[in-house]
Amino acid sequence: MHKNMGLLDAQKKTFFLCVLFLFILLDSLVNYFANTLVSATYPINALTCVAFIIYFMVNHKFFLKYLPSQSVLFMLGLILTGFLLGLHHNYYSFTGKLFKSFSALVSLLIGYYAFRQINNERYLSIVFLVAGSIYTLVCFIAVLRVAPGLFPVIDALWADGWTLVSRPEVTTDQNFQIYYLFFLCFILFFSVTNITRALVLLGSVLALYSLSQLQTRSGVLLYLAAFLLSVYGAARLNFIKPVYIFLAAGLGLIVIVNKIDAIYGMASYLIDRFVDDDYRNLEGRVKSASYLLELVASPIAWFVPQGLGSFERLFGGFPHSNYTAIFLEGGILSFFGFLVLQVFTIVRVGLLSLKYKLDSVTLAALFGAMISLMGSLSLCVPYHEHVYLWVGALIGAEMRLRHIARLRRRQ
Repeated sequence: MHKNMGLLDAQKKTFFLCVLFLFILLDSLVNYFANTLVSATYPINALTCVAFIIYFMVNHKFFLKYLPSQSVLFMLGLILTGFLLGLHHNYYSFTGKLFKSFSALVSLLIGYYAFRQINNERYLSIVFLVAGSIYTLVCFIAVLRVAPGLFPVIDALWADGWTLVSRPEVTTDQNFQIYYLFFLCFILFFSVTNITRALVLLGSVLALYSLSQLQTRSGVLLYLAAFLLSVYGAARLNFIKPVYIFLAAGLGLIVIVNKIDAIYGMASYLIDRFVDDDYRNLEGRVKSASYLLELVASPIAWFVPQGLGSFERLFGGFPHSNYTAIFLEGGILSFFGFLVLQVFTIVRVGLLSLKYKLDSVTLAALFGAMISLMGSLSLCVPYHEHVYLWVGALIGAEMRLRHIARLRRRQ
């Protein structure tokens, strides 16, 4: 009786953590409609983080029992210490930077506990299906421009040299939109019906079309990477037979060859950005990455963070490299802590995935963290909650994997 009650209580906690995970995924969608309907935005992630803190305090015995390892807590302490050392520079206000640091690290803990405690993978499949489907449909309807009053496309202006260029965006900046779409593919390696998988395949086509209309090269490439990883995961877990993958690839190639003109017409703006770009954007990304080496070579910047404003004064914009941005905001402490938590964990779990057949939960965390890392290499997201959310998810999934392995050894 007590065992059943304990299991039910654990399932309730897991469900609530998955709901918090879902809320963070839906942050830009809520504000997209709030801004459209009532011309207002709301601090969704802040409210979610506050809800987690309250829930943590109420159920502190449960959460303290499953705290991250001492090494993880130490790295989190390094990240926070680095960010606090950088409070002196004035690009962000003192309160603003403190809030951003708090929101990012609490998002990591939400991801950690959601994946550490997951005891029913169906919760996660619902989260990915609901959030991914809604974002995909909203973006698709918006780029079709059939109902601009409810699903507007924002024509954002940016400077290409001395020329102002208009680029469309929907729920967020076009280069960030991928963070709200790629996880729909993960449904392919969860235990769902074939009809659901077919709908996910259709949704992936719509998502790729939407990203092409938003003219985001990185978004299209990252979504394709997420899709290929998901197909690999589905084949690895025997949800999709390899012969079907080859048949689908052959059919897709035939369609592309026969409809190449129509495809070029639909994605002409995106293709032009691949073909006719004068490489100023590439130059900016190279500068951003190389500037990191300059920071590493400057001991003063290690413990006295220079801030994003210093880069902006030199180059006229933000660094297109998240690790450069983290070093600027938090110095060597935040840089090292985040590097260990993100890259080292991806490498460890990635090597495990090659050696063993990991479950759907662990693969979702691994692939999510990988896509998040690849996206952040050309973006300035030192405090972006989604980046931290996936880092936490992977750490939690790894801890869960170790716990399951220990239980099996005891048996």
